[in-house]
Amino acid sequence: MFTTITSLLTGAYLARKRAGLVLAQASVFNVVRLVLAVGFAASRHVVGLIGAWALGLAVAAAWGATGACPGLWEGAIASGRRWRGRR
Repeated sequence: MFTTITSLLTGAYLARKRAGLVLAQASVFNVVRLVLAVGFAASRHVVGLIGAWALGLAVAAAWGATGACPGLWEGAIASGRRWRGRR
């Protein structure tokens, strides 16, 4: 589920020509996942490592949907305009 959300956010970032946000979201995911994986590795359970991946992805998706770019959704959703590209 979260991979679908992050894929949609990536598409929204690229449509708004904000590719830097894709890198930032991936960085948030990987940093959180690394920290949690090290913490959960002490328990030596596969469930802990999968949990680290899932929690990292959830944090990255929440960050991307709410805090990454406050004006990201306003222009696209409110206006209903379509992107036309270059002619």
